[in-house]
Amino acid sequence: MSTIEFNGPDVSGTPESRGLFAGTVKVNGSPAAKRVLLLDRRTFIPVVSTHALADGTWQIKGLPLDDAAGFLCVVVDDTGEFNAEVADHLTMFNDGA
Repeated sequence: MSTIEFNGPDVSGTPESRGLFAGTVKVNGSPAAKRVLLLDRRTFIPVVSTHALADGTWQIKGLPLDDAAGFLCVVVDDTGEFNAEVADHLTMFNDGA
């Protein structure tokens, strides 16, 4: 059975007023273009979504930080071939903006 690998975000750095999430999506070890959703951990309301590029990389920039709430990131395979992959209790790092 195949699954989607999720790597990210990089949580090194000092939080400032704006943040960055970044990661790589892989399916069976190969980069994959899949949908990435970021939800508010407290309410589970979607904050933003993006699509990973063909090389599997994705990035969400410029979000206000809320360390108290944290985030839940879900990688979705819209073809239905693979189950979603989830990373929980995430915090952002400063993007230098």
